Amino acid sequence: MQKKSFRALPEKPEKPSEPQEDRLSTSFFVVCFVCFIILSSIFVFLWSRYKEKQLYQNAVASYNQTIAGRESELKQYLDVTYRLIKSIDPNYKVSATGDIFYDVTVKCEKDQKSQYIGSEMSYYFDVNGNQVSQHKDSSINLCMAANTVITTKIIEDDPASDDVGYEVDSFPLGFIALNDGVELQHTVRVSESFGLDAGHVAIYHITYSIKPKQLLRLTQTQRKQFPQYPVLPEKPLETDFRIGFFEAIMEYSVVDIAIAVIFALFIVRIIVSVCRVKANNQRARTEYNGKMKNYNHLMEVYKTERETFIRHISGKSIRKLAGVPDNVFFTDDLLPYTKGDNRLYGDFTVYVTIYGKCYHKKKGCCGAYGQENLIKILRDHHMFHCSRCYTGDSDQIPSWYEAYLDYRKRIDFYEITEHQE
Repeated sequence: MQKKSFRALPEKPEKPSEPQEDRLSTSFFVVCFVCFIILSSIFVFLWSRYKEKQLYQNAVASYNQTIAGRESELKQYLDVTYRLIKSIDPNYKVSATGDIFYDVTVKCEKDQKSQYIGSEMSYYFDVNGNQVSQHKDSSINLCMAANTVITTKIIEDDPASDDVGYEVDSFPLGFIALNDGVELQHTVRVSESFGLDAGHVAIYHITYSIKPKQLLRLTQTQRKQFPQYPVLPEKPLETDFRIGFFEAIMEYSVVDIAIAVIFALFIVRIIVSVCRVKANNQRARTEYNGKMKNYNHLMEVYKTERETFIRHISGKSIRKLAGVPDNVFFTDDLLPYTKGDNRLYGDFTVYVTIYGKCYHKKKGCCGAYGQENLIKILRDHHMFHCSRCYTGDSDQIPSWYEAYLDYRKRIDFYEITEHQE
């Protein structure tokens, strides 16, 4: 039988999905409505955010302007307060900038309800950057015209991570501190994070007592003469200028006009997309019909060749058809061998070395003792015959072997289950 080249079995092309015009029309209107809602929401959101930003920037500008004018108010407050203090007590020690020396005392007590969190505790008491000790007066220079910042920090030292509790207060002393002084209390909680006492909380009450070194005895009438401390306006926050969705729709008609224009453009875009989809579907159907025609033709050729091959081998041995000698057998890898001696492949046995580039007919030639199949070596084309133990022409793959392989491949290709070996 004439040897033919094999081709892959053709695959049936996938049929394109048919467009459903009714569903497409319904989807079109649904998409339009949903897109209108989405676009409206987006534009209203963006427009309201823009207006919110404008309102917030105006508020910040007004706040900065107020802060800038506060310096002159503070200066006026200090001048009036300074003159009043000197008029009451000319020997009172106060600078023109409002600086006075104060005695600061700190008292720290642990709450009775506190739980055990550890014994390695550290305490930090700070007044305007000055460390203050417990039960001991600390002399600190403070200004009546600036905020006094008091910070309390209590730390329980742990190897893994320290447990920290802290509290911060900021306030102006004002003229009242000249006579009565100021007393401030902090309540600090320290929670244990690791170990057997994890979750325990210790509570500490800290009392700061700030009194001027030199008291200024003020009568009720004199107290009323002192000006009020200039109050710092509250800094505006962006969250104070939020605009609601429906409020924005009712207020900003320009947004509605923009939405209508974009919506119209979007509808035009959808119409173009629908036309393009229809054109693509028609092109896909045409391409599918051409592929199916070619597929049917190839399947007819395949069936005809299969029937012809079945008739050719019907009732016959493929060994006989290929001309395989009777003393030749095949391994599972379809490598030929003969029986009758101790060689691994009989007459098809050659000898090789591990790293050699030649195969040998004679065992032990050039140290070759490893047995290999001659047909496998000839098929792989990676070795040459030895010039010492081989005489005559080079080995060739027998034509009956190639014919036998061709029959086996065709049997697998045509999926023939019953045949004579």
